[in-house]
Amino acid sequence: MARHWTLHDAARESCVSTAAVVGLLQDLQHRSPGRAALGFLGRVLPLDYVTLVEYRGASAPHQLEGHCRTRAAQDTTARCFSLYRSGFFRHDDAAGLAADLALLDADAPRVDLLHYRQREIPDPAWREAIFEREHLAGRISLLFAGGGRAYSVNLYRNTPGGEFDDGELDRLRDVAPLLRTALQPRLCAVAPPADRVAVAASRLGERAPTLSPRERQVAARIAAGLSNDGIAADLGVAPSTVLTLRKRVYGKLHLHSRLALVWWLGLGQETGVFPCQPQGTDAEEGGS
Repeated sequence: MARHWTLHDAARESCVSTAAVVGLLQDLQHRSPGRAALGFLGRVLPLDYVTLVEYRGASAPHQLEGHCRTRAAQDTTARCFSLYRSGFFRHDDAAGLAADLALLDADAPRVDLLHYRQREIPDPAWREAIFEREHLAGRISLLFAGGGRAYSVNLYRNTPGGEFDDGELDRLRDVAPLLRTALQPRLCAVAPPADRVAVAASRLGERAPTLSPRERQVAARIAAGLSNDGIAADLGVAPSTVLTLRKRVYGKLHLHSRLALVWWLGLGQETGVFPCQPQGTDAEEGGS
């Protein structure tokens, strides 16, 4: 059974350095929220993977971003989330909690922390297919509300690194409200992924008839701001396939970046692409 904490208090100053807070705010100006969270939380405890997931109503969740510490494991988050989204999420306490959180006001000063050790994953098939097969010691989820949706920042560590201990959980409880305060405005300011994808797909149908159906699916998700891992998980393909299709899209349309695609489609900030994100950053390459 998962351990669960509901937090309302601000982070204690002694638990996070001023430099770490400044670094988080600067990262959010130039990088995606998931990357910024990985950099910030990596100063609090050792991590191997961070994912950013959106829950909306009773529908299957969307992985917005997935990042790993080393490129050798760059397919892991997409592969695992594809399995999770296929049905395992229904066994996850985080899904039920997210449904409750989504009903809260976007300004609700609340963040929930949920911790599963590997042996505590409630569904044996879920535990075997993801946590045992990928050698994950467990998962910590930081969940909060935003604009009728709920978001989860999920933290993972490989089994050689050991389980998350009580001291690490204490530090996360201290900094979780601060992270929510920093991420929430960025995430609430944009439309849900499905809506952004639908708008982009409509424009692509009008302006890019030479794209194949699969290329159009990938292009719509690129324009909507999903990372390579997020696209791979959403479509049930490997991140390497997404990279190949992205290259074909850019080649056919004579473009070179996500932002160029957005502006070519005449979408601007309407699709929720993070406007402060410069071209050519890791958020454009995404998926590690």
